[in-house]
Amino acid sequence: MILESFLSALYTIFSFQHFIFLLLGLVVGLLLGLLPGMNGIVGLTILFPFLSYLDHASALAVMSAMIAVVCISDSFSSILLGIPGTAASQATVVDGHQLTKQGKPYEALGAAFSASLFGGIFGAFVLSIFIFYAKPIILSFTAAELFMFSLLGLSFVGLLFNGGLVKGLSSCFFGIIVGCIGTSPILGEERFTLGTFYLYEGLSVFIVALGIFALPEILSIVQNKSSPISNIPSSKNFFIGVRETLKHKWLVLRCSVLGTLVGAIPGLGGSVVDWLSYGHVVSSSKDKSQFGKGDIRGVIAPESSNNAKEGGSFIPTILFGIPGSGTMALFLVALESIDIIPSLSFIETNLSLVYVIVWSLVVATILGVIISFCFSKLFLKLLSIKYYILAPLIFFIVVLSAYAVNQEINDLLALSVFGIIGILMKKDNWSRPAFILGFVMSSYIELYFYQSIKFYSYEFVTRPVVIGVFLVMLFSFWSFTKIKRYEDNKSFLLLPVSTFFVIFVLCLYGLSFSSYIFPLFMVSTFFVFLLFRKVLNARTDS
Repeated sequence: MILESFLSALYTIFSFQHFIFLLLGLVVGLLLGLLPGMNGIVGLTILFPFLSYLDHASALAVMSAMIAVVCISDSFSSILLGIPGTAASQATVVDGHQLTKQGKPYEALGAAFSASLFGGIFGAFVLSIFIFYAKPIILSFTAAELFMFSLLGLSFVGLLFNGGLVKGLSSCFFGIIVGCIGTSPILGEERFTLGTFYLYEGLSVFIVALGIFALPEILSIVQNKSSPISNIPSSKNFFIGVRETLKHKWLVLRCSVLGTLVGAIPGLGGSVVDWLSYGHVVSSSKDKSQFGKGDIRGVIAPESSNNAKEGGSFIPTILFGIPGSGTMALFLVALESIDIIPSLSFIETNLSLVYVIVWSLVVATILGVIISFCFSKLFLKLLSIKYYILAPLIFFIVVLSAYAVNQEINDLLALSVFGIIGILMKKDNWSRPAFILGFVMSSYIELYFYQSIKFYSYEFVTRPVVIGVFLVMLFSFWSFTKIKRYEDNKSFLLLPVSTFFVIFVLCLYGLSFSSYIFPLFMVSTFFVFLLFRKVLNARTDS
C-alpha cells in the first residue's frame, strides 16, 4: 500500500500534464522570490483563480512547487542587493551581502543554493516519514486541544515579532476579528455585514492577502527606486560555495533539523527560522570574528533551515488543519477550494496525493537550484529592471489576479481598503503575517472554541493537554518580559483598531450565544492583554 502510493505519486509527477503544472508553479515561485517582498502568500493568491480548473494532483503539484522554490530564488536579492527577498532570508543578508561587497557573490550563491537543496529535500523526507506516526497523535487531540494549539501558534507569532509584543499580538487579534466579519460558522447569523450581500460570506482571504502584502511592497519599490544591479559578476566561483557547503555538512544537517522543527510549530514559519539558525551557527562556532563581515557559514545556516521549514510546515497543515505559517494558511484555504479537507481520513484514503506533495517538493527543489544556477545571469538582469517599469507591471498582475477570483468590482474595492491597511501596518511596524494567520484561522478557532464548550462545557480548560499548553503560553509571556529586546510602544494604529473592536462588539447585540461568544471572548482577551501590558510597563518604569 505504502510502496504503491509512493511509486504512483512519482509516476503522476512525471506524467506530461502534471509535470507541466509543476514547472508552472516552479517558474512562478522563482520569479516571485526574485522580487523583494513577494513571497508564497502572493504566489498562492495569483494561482488561486486557476486551481478550480485543475485535478487534485495538478493543483497540489503547482502549489507545492511554487512554495518550494520561493526560498531558493530569494537568495539573489538577499545576497546581491542586501534586500531580503522574503521574510525567511533576512539573516542571509548579514553575511551574504558582505561577500558580494568583497567580490564573492557567486561563492555566496553557490553556498545558498546547495544548502537550500539539502534543506528542501530533508524537509520533504521528514514529512514523508512523519505521516506514518500521525494517527495516534491525531486521535489523541479533541477540539479543546486543537483550540489551544491554535492559540499557541498565534501567540508565538506575536512573541517573536520584531515590532514587540503589543504590535505582534494585536496584529493576531485584528486578523481574528476581521475574520469574524460575515456569517457565524455555527448558525450562519450575520455579523458586521453592513447590510451588504458582498460581506455575507465573509471577505476573500486572497483579496485580503493581496492588499495586505502586495500593494505595500509595490509602494516600497517606487519609494526605494530599486534598480540595483549595474555589473553582472562572473559565475566561475559558484562551485567554491558548493564545496564550502559540503565542508560544513554537519552544520547543514543541524540547521535543516532546526528548520523542520520550527516549520512544524504552527505560527512560527519563515519569520524566525533564519534568525534561529543564524544564532545557532554563531553561538556554536569557535571563531566568531568574521560573522557579519562575510562568513560563508552565515549564508549556509539560514538557507538550509529556511528551505527545510517548508516540509515541516506541511505537517500541521495536512495532519491537523492548522497552518504552520501564513503561506500554509492560504494553502489550507486553497485545499478547501478544490474540495480537499486535511484530516486523518484524507491521508488514509489519499496517501498518493500526500506523496504528490512530497515528490513535488523534492523535484521542484532540485530543478529550482539547477535553473537558478543556469539562468543566474538572466535573473540578475531581471533584478535590474527599472522601478518605473517593475512597479506598474506587478500592480497590473495583482489587480488582474484580484478581479479574476470572483470577477466582482467589490473585490477591487476591498483590495484598495486592505492595501491601505497593509501600508499603514507596514509603516507602523505591525506584523502582516500575524494578521493573515489570524484572519485565516479565525473560523477554525471559533469552531474549536464552540465545540469545546458544547462537548465539555467550560470544564475543557481542566483537560491535561489544555493546561499544559496554557502553561507553555504563560511561560513564553513571562520569558519575553524578561528579555531585553526591541519594543516599539508608539502606535498610531492601536486606537483605531481598538475602536473598531468596540464597534464590532456593539454590532453583536441581539445575536444568539453561539454567534457572539467567540468574538466577545477574543475582544475581551485583547483589552485584558493591553491592560496587563500597561500595568507591567508601569511597574517596570517604577
